Amino acid sequence: MSCSMWASYSHLDAVPRLYPCSPAMSRSVIQPLSAGANAPEALSLLEPVERDPIQRPASPLKMHRALREPGGEGLLWRQCYGLVSRSVSYFLSTSVPLSACAARLKEQLSALQQESDEEQRASRREACLDRDESREEVQRLGEALEVATASKMDVALAAEELKMVKVQMSEKLLQLKDQMSQESARSFQNEKSHSALLQRVEEMERVVEKERRQAQTVQADCHALRSDGQATRQGLEEEKDRGHRLQEQCEQLKGQAECTTSPAAAGEQQVFNKQLESQCSELSSALRSLSVEKSKLQTEHQASIKAERSRVAKQLHEQDLLLEEARRNIQAELKGALSAKVKLQMELETLKVDHAQLLQSSTVAQETVVTQRELLERTIERLRGDLDSAVKEGEVVRTDRDSAKTEMCIVVTKLECERSALETQLAKVKLEAGTLSSTLQKQEEENRRLMGKLVAMEHQQTRVDQLQEELQALRDTHVESVQQHKLSSVLEDKYTQVSSEMSTLKTTCHKLEAQLRQAQAAVQVKEGEVTSVVAARDEALRDSRTLRGQLDKLQEQHGDKGGGSVAQTLENVLASHSHLQHNTETVQKELGGQEQELASLRRDRVRERLKLQAEVEKLQDIMATTHSKINKMLETLHKALVVARLDNKKLAQSLEQAVLANSTLQAKLDRARDQHQNTITQREVELAEARAEIGRWSEHLESMKLQMRKERDSVKRLSQREISEMRKALEDSSSRSADLSRANLELREKMSELEKVVSNQKARLRDQKTQLKQLAPNNADMEGELKILKTLKDQYQKKNYEQSELIQQFRSETLSLQRELRRLSSSQEGELEAERELRHVMQDKCQAGGENQEHAEAKDEAEQKMKEVSLESQQNLEEAHSWFRSKFDSLKSDGEPNRSMGDEEPQENVHHPPGSSKGGAHSSSCKHNRKTRCDSRPSEPPEWERWRSTMQRWETKRELARIASGYKPGCMGEPFGQWNTRANSSNWDTLPITLQGGRR
Repeated sequence: MSCSMWASYSHLDAVPRLYPCSPAMSRSVIQPLSAGANAPEALSLLEPVERDPIQRPASPLKMHRALREPGGEGLLWRQCYGLVSRSVSYFLSTSVPLSACAARLKEQLSALQQESDEEQRASRREACLDRDESREEVQRLGEALEVATASKMDVALAAEELKMVKVQMSEKLLQLKDQMSQESARSFQNEKSHSALLQRVEEMERVVEKERRQAQTVQADCHALRSDGQATRQGLEEEKDRGHRLQEQCEQLKGQAECTTSPAAAGEQQVFNKQLESQCSELSSALRSLSVEKSKLQTEHQASIKAERSRVAKQLHEQDLLLEEARRNIQAELKGALSAKVKLQMELETLKVDHAQLLQSSTVAQETVVTQRELLERTIERLRGDLDSAVKEGEVVRTDRDSAKTEMCIVVTKLECERSALETQLAKVKLEAGTLSSTLQKQEEENRRLMGKLVAMEHQQTRVDQLQEELQALRDTHVESVQQHKLSSVLEDKYTQVSSEMSTLKTTCHKLEAQLRQAQAAVQVKEGEVTSVVAARDEALRDSRTLRGQLDKLQEQHGDKGGGSVAQTLENVLASHSHLQHNTETVQKELGGQEQELASLRRDRVRERLKLQAEVEKLQDIMATTHSKINKMLETLHKALVVARLDNKKLAQSLEQAVLANSTLQAKLDRARDQHQNTITQREVELAEARAEIGRWSEHLESMKLQMRKERDSVKRLSQREISEMRKALEDSSSRSADLSRANLELREKMSELEKVVSNQKARLRDQKTQLKQLAPNNADMEGELKILKTLKDQYQKKNYEQSELIQQFRSETLSLQRELRRLSSSQEGELEAERELRHVMQDKCQAGGENQEHAEAKDEAEQKMKEVSLESQQNLEEAHSWFRSKFDSLKSDGEPNRSMGDEEPQENVHHPPGSSKGGAHSSSCKHNRKTRCDSRPSEPPEWERWRSTMQRWETKRELARIASGYKPGCMGEPFGQWNTRANSSNWDTLPITLQGGRR
């Protein structure tokens, strides 16, 4: 039975079919192929069996029913037997073709197995290729991450640099604000000093006015003395007349005595004559003594008046000069302060604009940094998302590829090692950046020092500008004198204009009088017309009365007649009468209006006459006042012209001196400007080169960033395309196992494309290597340029050191000059003491001269007044002297801190011992420079000359005060020689002013 069943079912093994337990389930289902001619043969063998109804198999339901019926078991055995026989016959009939079909099927199975093995190998190869591609993608993504991190670090460094620049700019702004506050404080102090100066100038003006008033009182006293002298002269003349009269009387008496003959009378006459002769001799001696005393008094009075006039004139002139110089100094200081204030305001505005621009640039840079950061973060997030998706897809696809995971782990460890190496490199780069920042700070400090020196140079230039402004003020005074001449001419023109206006006013007065006459004539004509109208009215009234009388007569004559002609005539007469009445009324109205007009015209005429008379009186007053004013102006102008001529002469001399000083100063200025311009040009060239290099490097960095972005985008696109293609390939391979051959062809095409991509990437790598090789010489060039900049820096430091040495030499020379000035001042003090002794001797001689009591008392009173005036002026001058000295010290102290920047290093070189080489070289250079300066003898700046001239005038004023008040020597403060000025010894020969020089 089992054999038959095996025989009946053995043909099923030949069916090409895959069961669930087959090992082919490890891959996708393969569709069945054609079985050749086996299937039709089996069908042909089965058809005759199916045709026989007996051989057809029964269904199990029928068999179950048959078994329930009686005799069913025999039927079942029959059917079993029929089945076995049929299966055996079927096996026997189909054994030969089935064996052939089995062999074919085995061959097909072996072929299919070989194909499946080849497909598995190809799929493994594809998996290996996919793994390599994924590794390459991971490497690319790692490189992209490195680039992104590097760019992020660059952005962070740029942001830090911007922060540093911002901090530096804020520090600079704070420094500038401090400077502005200091300068504002200085300007406030200058304004205070200016106000104090103005107050002192006003006080000086008040003192000058007091002295002028005292001089006027002295002049009045002189006039009184003159009147007293004239009275004494008159008394002397009267006494002379009396003497002549007495002589005549004596002669008469002598004649009478001769006539008398009596001896007693002769004796009496002789006695009387002797008495008269004695009286005459006494009177003559008294006259002689009086005449001598009168001549002496006149000479002394005239000498004293002349001396007092000269002293007062000198004092007034010197005080005027001092006031003018003080005003000029104040104006110059005001102009300097205003110009400095304007410059500071301009610098503030420029700094505000620069600050706003820097803030805008910093905000823009921060915005760009923020946007770049956001873009980098987004790109990093996208790359991370792509990485996550790629990793997930790789995990889904490569679950059976643990080896790839291990390799990926190895790659990750390598990447981490590379990352650590890159971090160490970044730390090194940060250290290098720190060193570069320190070098930059050093360069900035050097730049600040240079800026301080430039500020000192600018301060010197402002001093030179102030001197030029003073020269301009002198020129302005010259121009003012010219303008005064022009004003005199203009006033003369105005005088001519006023005279012409007076003539025109006279003509207008004549015209107005003519108009008045015409108006009077017109009024008279109107009055005649009014009288004629009144006469016409009276005549009309008379005619109307006569007509009424005639009408009455006609009515009486023709009362009886009832004719219509009389009525018509009466009506006509009445109408004409009414018309005449109307005309008379209108005429009366017109006459009333004309009378009112005449009254108003008369009133207007009276008013116009009064107005014209008042205007004529006013014009006459104006003429008188203008004549007086013009005369006064002409007198003042004549005086001013005389004073202006003298001032012009003095100004011409001072201008010549100032022009000489200006020429020397301009030469020095030109030299300093050339040096300054050379340094500025060098700085600008260096800055331009540095900016050009920075621009080149920035352009290069931008181009590299663009290239990297383009490459990154291309790599992203390629990776996305490859990932999408891989997804499609995976979906196709999972869904369609039958299209493996087509997939293999597509994969081969992809392999060719990938090989092309690999070749392209290799070409890109070669290009990048060539670019790196090209950038290497650029780095070498940059290093060479850095070396050149270092050499330039060393040269600049050497130049600065040389300049400091020159400044030290100049300082030593100024110290030597100050010593020489002190020596000269000591010598001048000796001369001044000798001159004071001479003055005392002269004063003793002068005091021994006056013996008369009346003149001595007057002289004492005048001297007391002069002493009071001189004491007041001396106090004011001492205050001015102390103020000038404080101002000079403040100017000197302002000049010294500006030189402190350049004097720090040279001060160390000043205290070398005399045996050292540096000290010897320095002393030799100083001697050489001193010789050259003594040979050249440059002129002093006009500011020193101005101070010197003011102090000279002050010395002369003080000497005059000492002479007037009998001042003892050694009471005043320090002499002028103790002032520490910066002048050469050759120009101080003309400084001491003695009494003899004053008398000259």
